[in-house]
Amino acid sequence: MFQHKKPSTMNSHDRPMCVQGDSGLVLTTDPKPRLRWTVELHERFVDAVTQLGGPDKATPKTIMRVMGVKGLTLYHLKSHLQV
Repeated sequence: MFQHKKPSTMNSHDRPMCVQGDSGLVLTTDPKPRLRWTVELHERFVDAVTQLGGPDKATPKTIMRVMGVKGLTLYHLKSHLQV
């Protein structure tokens, strides 16, 4: 159903630092912070899509509401849906 991005070919010295917030979100500290989709966060995402009736019925707004993760934005969800 959902596929993960392939692991980056960058070595550990090239990767931006990551910071985990109170909500469990992991954001990079580079100039354009990006969300790191952890296994737990992705499982929550898949559970929300399933609760909403599958990928044909779930919308980013409803997924975000069902997930209930503080700090998660529509931009994050739309980006993850494209993977």
